[in-house]
Amino acid sequence: MIAFVANAPWVSGCFDTALSKQRHRVASESAGVSLSLRKHLAETGALWLGGSTRALWQHRGPSSGTTPIGCLVVSDGNHTGPVMSGLAEVAFEGSLVGRGPYQREPRFTSLETNASILEVGTARIFVDPHLVGPLVFLDPRFFAQYKNKLHVPDTERVQEMRQRIREQFGRMTCIVLSQALADHAHEPTLRYLDRQTLIVAPHSARSLLDGLGFRNVRYLHPGEDCHVSCGPEDSPSEECIEIRAVKGSVVGPPWQNPENGYIFRLYRPCEPSAGLRCVFRMFYEPHGNFDEAELRAALASSRDADGRLVDVVLAPPVRVIFAGFYELLRGAPSASELVRILRPRMVIPIRNWEGRQSGFLSMLLRGNGSLADFREKITEMARHVGIDEDLVRVGEPGVAFSLPLRSTGN
Repeated sequence: MIAFVANAPWVSGCFDTALSKQRHRVASESAGVSLSLRKHLAETGALWLGGSTRALWQHRGPSSGTTPIGCLVVSDGNHTGPVMSGLAEVAFEGSLVGRGPYQREPRFTSLETNASILEVGTARIFVDPHLVGPLVFLDPRFFAQYKNKLHVPDTERVQEMRQRIREQFGRMTCIVLSQALADHAHEPTLRYLDRQTLIVAPHSARSLLDGLGFRNVRYLHPGEDCHVSCGPEDSPSEECIEIRAVKGSVVGPPWQNPENGYIFRLYRPCEPSAGLRCVFRMFYEPHGNFDEAELRAALASSRDADGRLVDVVLAPPVRVIFAGFYELLRGAPSASELVRILRPRMVIPIRNWEGRQSGFLSMLLRGNGSLADFREKITEMARHVGIDEDLVRVGEPGVAFSLPLRSTGN
C-alpha cells in the first residue's frame, strides 16, 4: 500500500498508480482527513499513517524541478518508511493518475456510439456526447440506435434530467462536436446541458446550437484552433489543451464543405525559461476520413525524432456501406493507413457500430469486418512500419483508462 499525505488541494482525493507493475492504493490529505476517507481506506486494505506530515516533494511538470508539499510513505502491513529521494515520477516508476480534480495523465472513457470523455488536467471534454435516450434520425421507424447501457432515459423534466446527467457522467468543461448530424450533435442530449458550457463545433452545427440557446461556442473551420485551460485549479498555470480542426467527412452532396476531425494537443510548462511543451497528441475523426497532407502539416511542429506524429488515434473498427455502394465508415483500412502516417502508441476503436439498430434505414446499412479483423490489420501495419505491434486498446464502456504521454526524449 502507498499513502500520499499532502497539503495541496489539487492532489486531494483517492488515486491509483502502478509501481513495479503492481496495484497500490494511494490516499491524499488536503486539510485533514475525513472519517469517511479513513473508513474507505480501511475497507480497501490501506493503512492510514495519520497525523500531519512535513511536506517533501511535488512533481510539477515534465523535466521541471520540485516544490515541497507532500510526503510519500510505503507500507507492507508490517513496516513503513519514506520512499522519496527524488522526483515523484522516479519513485513511482510511472505517473500518478488521479481520481481527484487534477489528472496527471490524460484519460479516455468510451460512452458507446461516437461519444467519449477525454480528461486532461482539470478539463473533462465530452466528444460527440450521446447521453440521453436512443439515437433517432427523423423518426424511430426510419432509424433508431439504442445504446447498451450508458444513457439516461428522457423524462423531459429539465432540472431532473440535468441532475441525472451530472450524477451519471460528471462535470463537463467542454463539448466537442465533429459533425452537425444527430449521431454527433445529439439534440436530446444537448437540450439538457448547461448553456454556458464551452462548445467547439463545425459551422454546420450553428443553426442547431443557436436554436438551443448556446452562446459560448467556438465554430472552427479546418486549420483553426482554440485552447481550453486545464491546469490545477489551485495552482494556476498556462497548461492547456489545444483543439485544432482538420478536414473530416463530407456527409452531404460532394460540393458540401467537410465536417471536422480534430487534433488534441496537451501543452504543459517545462523549465521556466523553456515555455510550454506538447506532452500529448490525439487524432479523432469518427468516419475514418482524413487528408494526409493536411495531417502531416498540422502535426509537423510536434513531430518526434522517429517520425511519430501522435500518441493516440481514435478510429472506427467496422467498415459500413450504405445502400450497397456508399462508404459511410471506412473501418480498418483507414485505421491502418493512419498507423502508417501517424505512428501512434495506441489505437482506440470507436464504438459507433455497436448497439441495437432498427428502422427502414438500418436495412440499408451493412457492416464489414470485426474487432478481430481491426486488430489484425493494425498489427500488420505496425509491424510493417516498425513500431510496437500491441497498439489496440479496447476499453469497457464507462470505464476510464490512461492514455500514453509523449516520450520525454522528444
